[in-house]
Amino acid sequence: MARSRIPLGVLTPLLLVALAAGMWALAWVYLADEAEKRIAAAIEEASGRGWTLDCEDQTVGGFPFRVEFDCAEPQFVIEDARGRTTIKSRVLLGVALVYDLDSVIVEVTGPTTVDTFQLGGMRRSYGVATDTVRASFDFTEGRVGAVSVVATAVDADIPSLDLLNTGEGSLVSAARAAFHLRRADGAALDVSITIDDARLAGEVAESLFEAPELLAEQLDFLGQVTKTDAFGAVSPAIGLAAWQGQGGELHIQRLKIETPALDVEISGIGKLDASGNAEGKFKGTFGKLDRLIDELKARGVLDNDGARIAAGAIGLLARPIKGTSKVQLPVNVNAGEVFLGPLKTMILPPLF
Repeated sequence: MARSRIPLGVLTPLLLVALAAGMWALAWVYLADEAEKRIAAAIEEASGRGWTLDCEDQTVGGFPFRVEFDCAEPQFVIEDARGRTTIKSRVLLGVALVYDLDSVIVEVTGPTTVDTFQLGGMRRSYGVATDTVRASFDFTEGRVGAVSVVATAVDADIPSLDLLNTGEGSLVSAARAAFHLRRADGAALDVSITIDDARLAGEVAESLFEAPELLAEQLDFLGQVTKTDAFGAVSPAIGLAAWQGQGGELHIQRLKIETPALDVEISGIGKLDASGNAEGKFKGTFGKLDRLIDELKARGVLDNDGARIAAGAIGLLARPIKGTSKVQLPVNVNAGEVFLGPLKTMILPPLF
């Protein structure tokens, strides 16, 4: 009996697929090795600045379409002249597509703890719990050009910052928080921040807002920070002083705050004066002004007579927005004092 033969035309596609698979596997091995080299180079460069990343166990995988860097029990340490900060979590996973190693996604599985020790013996420990944290990094010419971070179900326990000398800490929570940063021309940084269903309680709420708790359905910020080259490897206070000295400004395209007693959207340019106090002139669109005045009365900022005077003055200055229940009012900040029209609503502490 004659042996049957498989036509060459049938074998050719199979051989091509096998060849392509083999070449893809070799390419992936090469790209995975390139990714490992980049990771090692980045870690070495960061260590020169006092930043180190240690993993209890680390692997590189993700074949066939991704390159994954898996770091178990990561410990990230930042050490400089000011002190030492240690960040610990459960898992850090870095992912890049094999055809685009300049875009990296990092996922962190918590809970996460942050422990700081500053020069002079001050030590603080922060606890951060989240459902998910995902960060993406885009690199241009060897440097980070854009960063996006999205976290869900955030709960942070912040120790006392000595703002009130009570020793009380602060609690911060949010259903979702998203931060987007992108380098712009002229050492500027484009910033976008959105926080949903936020709660701030404790020391920070008491010191800034004179209330034990602040609830916000949404905080939304879009703007640009200029002169960011003024910030170096120094303390935040020194960096802010240098930024102020170089004429740094905060360009607010949109700052929207929605709380049970406040519905406002602000735009304008803010900066710091020589004493580190905020200053600037802004345009504000407001709703719920009656609730805001009631809230200020409840906090003791206004008495009954003051509330009536404030309501009358605001009524004279407010410009109704056609087709809505909202009004426009000027918002001025001078030496850290925040004025809504003629009404002083709060005092911001100096930043340096």
